[in-house]
Amino acid sequence: MASQEPVDEGRVAAVAPRGRDLITPREREVLRLVATGMTTGDVASALVISEHTVHRHVANILTKLDAPTRAAAVSIAARNGLI
Repeated sequence: MASQEPVDEGRVAAVAPRGRDLITPREREVLRLVATGMTTGDVASALVISEHTVHRHVANILTKLDAPTRAAAVSIAARNGLI
């Protein structure tokens, strides 16, 4: 397993202020559930959507926050008041 690069705090600072506008309300809802430790399947069941849709929301969140992992996205969002 390859190690992940640490999050570049400079990039986070540049992305995070825009994050509130970039993250949709549904993406925030998904991110809040992910932050509680829910799996993709758990989130799908809770929101009554498909796992594919959850996966797509998570992928969009990772891109928008320039985060390498779900955990990094939760951390960035929490530190910057997005969730």
